Amino acid sequence: MLALLLGVYWLWDSAAQLASMFMDVVLLDDRADSTMAVLLVWFVSVWG
Repeated sequence: MLALLLGVYWLWDSAAQLASMFMDVVLLDDRADSTMAVLLVWFVSVWG
């Protein structure tokens, strides 16, 4: 489950970075990206 969560986060963040670089579209603002990163670290530290 943790690997799946990490993979989904990585894919979503990569897609957001590519969209912002090539199409000038913001999929995730800084606040949402930071919140997702904190939640991921929390899940890994609690369930890892």
